[in-house]
Amino acid sequence: MLQIKTIALVLLSLNLATIAFLGFSYYKHEKINRQLYTQGEEVPVDGVYYFSEPDIALKLLEKLDIFSVVEDGEIPSAYYRGSNKGFTVNFNYCNEHRSRIVNHPEIVFAQKNIISDYWLTNKMRSQIIPKFGAVDLHPEVHPHAKKDQAKYEYEMNPDANIFYMLNLAFYSKQIGKQYSCLTQASNHIPGHEKVYRKDHAAQALVEYARTYADRPTCFNFDRFFPKTWVLSQRDQCKEFFDEFNSPRYQQLKQERGVVYFRKIGANVHLGKGVFPVGQSEETYLRRLYQNGTACGRISDNNLIQYNIYNPLLIDNRKFHFRTYMLVASTNPVIAYYHDGYLRLSLSEYDSGSSDLNTFVTNYGVSNPKHKSMSYKEIQEYTSWLFKRFEAYLLEQGKVQDPDWLNNYLRPQFKKVMAHLMRMAGGGFFTKSSLFELYGVDFIMDENLDVWFIEANAMPLIHGFTQETTDLINQVLTDTLEIVTGLLRSRMKRIVIYINALTKTAALEGGMDKLDIEEKRMEFRELTKNKFELEYFPSRTNGFERVVDENYNGTKRYFGLFDGKCL
Repeated sequence: MLQIKTIALVLLSLNLATIAFLGFSYYKHEKINRQLYTQGEEVPVDGVYYFSEPDIALKLLEKLDIFSVVEDGEIPSAYYRGSNKGFTVNFNYCNEHRSRIVNHPEIVFAQKNIISDYWLTNKMRSQIIPKFGAVDLHPEVHPHAKKDQAKYEYEMNPDANIFYMLNLAFYSKQIGKQYSCLTQASNHIPGHEKVYRKDHAAQALVEYARTYADRPTCFNFDRFFPKTWVLSQRDQCKEFFDEFNSPRYQQLKQERGVVYFRKIGANVHLGKGVFPVGQSEETYLRRLYQNGTACGRISDNNLIQYNIYNPLLIDNRKFHFRTYMLVASTNPVIAYYHDGYLRLSLSEYDSGSSDLNTFVTNYGVSNPKHKSMSYKEIQEYTSWLFKRFEAYLLEQGKVQDPDWLNNYLRPQFKKVMAHLMRMAGGGFFTKSSLFELYGVDFIMDENLDVWFIEANAMPLIHGFTQETTDLINQVLTDTLEIVTGLLRSRMKRIVIYINALTKTAALEGGMDKLDIEEKRMEFRELTKNKFELEYFPSRTNGFERVVDENYNGTKRYFGLFDGKCL
């Protein structure tokens, strides 16, 4: 009996060592060695890893994959008893999904099944899902379904791999029970507003800056992030009005024209809710806050942010960068950067003007009409890819490095995204199944420094030209490739672990002999996200990692920060 136990422990140790070795190999070699398997590892059949004893595997998973109840207030306004945009209430959904993938693991390893509630004509459903080789499991569910269908609510298909949703499903369905099961992936992270809501991001930014008060070379408001005040916070409001009422403000106004912007902190998009602080805005602020004496008593969600007064101009027009940040995992946090494009304003820049069109390059504000150009010509003129911008700077003599994008611009964007994750990522709901795609906007000043303006959850996914359309298509398919790779990696580790545990249980006399609490701890660790070698993103994938919490120290941020800044 002792010999049998020894053999079982050796087998289990070998399987766990294989998992550890694969993880170590991936993180040790950034230029990945694409040898798929190590000697002695279970070899998949046609790319599918199978459970050796499905019935036992299901019982083990029921013991190990424990649903964690969301505490009251953890996801504010959540309500889990109503229907959700076309889907019936099913508290047993993840159990049904688990049973399906145990008996048919090819659902995860060989299929691409997506549930979406976007409009059928939306790019995601009409172009990206087919391009990715995926199946749209519920084409009958879309925003107009109630008008078009006799039956409005449907049983959600348990064979889903990915949820790519327009609505925030986590408010009405429980993650890990009603959708977004362990062996699925879903967009929209509870806590994602820490990055995209201007008020939450601004508050996180202020608190983050305080932690670096004694290390200004690591972070301060002279780089990347314009100085911001959250006026609903009494101390910040008072600090702002101290400057607003000082000779310094009058001097800055003489030098810069518009010194500040007022921004609404939430629920406004497309450039609306942004107001240059000219004379009328100045009067409004002084009246509303009684020139600072009412700070702490006004609940209006106003932010004040320094205007970047010396923007780099193209043809005397402001422009902004739209880049993309994928938070591919919150357990642990893994975040990526992807190139985007530039958008130019149609209005010439005037630093002394209070006209929003001269400051804001978002076409939700500016009017895309021009007497001498057609709509298509306007889009070509105002939408640039980064390579075109680099060529322009080289031609103008503003830069000399022919690889300026890689050596300067992209590292700046990446560093900002790493800061965003450090200041806000701790507010994310921690689940291996969650991901989020953000559009992240910047402007550039005359010194070629970039400044973060805002991030957008659910960014626009249509292009303005063929070039930008192709780019956005790549962003979306690259996103699906990464989250699918993490999902399949997670599933592979689960299969290998459960198969080893099945052997151990058989040798030791049944599952009752297992230390189930110990196994749950091991299971929680192995289901944290990291790539297995065969599921690593392809070389054509345009995303580049900026944060990976599987690493320690400076490696976690890929050399973007000095050790003293961590």
